[in-house]
This record gives sequence, structure tokens and C-alpha cells, in this order.
Amino acid sequence: MIDFFSQPTNLWFVVIAFLTLIASLGVVAGEKVMHLALNLGGSFAGVAALFVLLQSPFLAIAQVLIYVGAILVMILFGLMLTGAHATEPTGVETGKKVTVATAVIVLTALTIWGVYGSAGRWPVVPSGLDTSLTALGQALYGHWGVAFEAASTLLLAALVGAIVVSRREDDEA
Repeated sequence: MIDFFSQPTNLWFVVIAFLTLIASLGVVAGEKVMHLALNLGGSFAGVAALFVLLQSPFLAIAQVLIYVGAILVMILFGLMLTGAHATEPTGVETGKKVTVATAVIVLTALTIWGVYGSAGRWPVVPSGLDTSLTALGQALYGHWGVAFEAASTLLLAALVGAIVVSRREDDEA
């Protein structure tokens, strides 16, 4: 265990994972809707930082662009368009929050235990596999192009749906 913290990357991993976990617990245990959304952004950013530590810059950039830049902004727009006020409490009972927070902590501990217990037994990437950004881009826009477009269409439909719901509430009032 002492050898684990002797490498700076491992120490950074523990710090970033802890901060990401705190932000995630803030999503579960928060009271105000806007604070929940901001904690979700912190959680997304923490995952992007973990991707940087794993030397996967494409996934880190995709995490920031897609989750922080698109999904979180869409959630914030949805909050603004539907009239959810940042100062109103969420109305979730404290007992449910404690149950969910406990489940998150237990699942995180099990994940850490599973990863730490299987150290050294992870498969190695085959040497002939092309892992460049060019190959990843060709696979994403070539073979996976339809799935990529379907995901972007789904996000657009969710945003249009939030606008329609907010307009109906305005018309009824």
C-alpha cells in the first residue's frame, strides 16, 4: 500500500477520485436544484480529470465537450425553461438521501476493492492495435456514425421537449 502512494500519479488519482466522489454525493444529498446541477458538473469534470490521468486525452476532451459542455448546459437550460427555481428545495426526504448516499459509498468501496484486488491482472492492449486519434475518429464517424447522430438527435429532442413543456405551462397560467 505504501508503494501505491509513492508515485505522484497514484496520489493525484486518489485526490481527484475523492473530489469527484464528494461532488457526486453533493448531487445526491443537495437541497437546491441549481446546486445539484453544479455538483453534477463537478462530477463530470472529475471524471474528465481521471481520463487525463489514464493518458486518454480524447476521452477527457469528449467528457468535457459532451457532458460538461452539452448535457450540463442542456440541464441548466431545462431548469430555466421549466421554471424550476434555484432556491426551492428538491423535496426529497432525508431518509431517501441517506439511503442513496450510503449505497453510493458502498458501491464505490466495492469498486475500489475490486480494482485494487485485481491489480496486475488487466489485459494488455495488443501491439498491432491502432489507438491513434485518427483511427478513433474514422471509427466514430465511419462505423459508429449512425449511433453518434442518434445521440445528438436525442439530445436535441430533449431540449425541444423542455421548451414545449415550459410553453404549455406559460399558456395555462
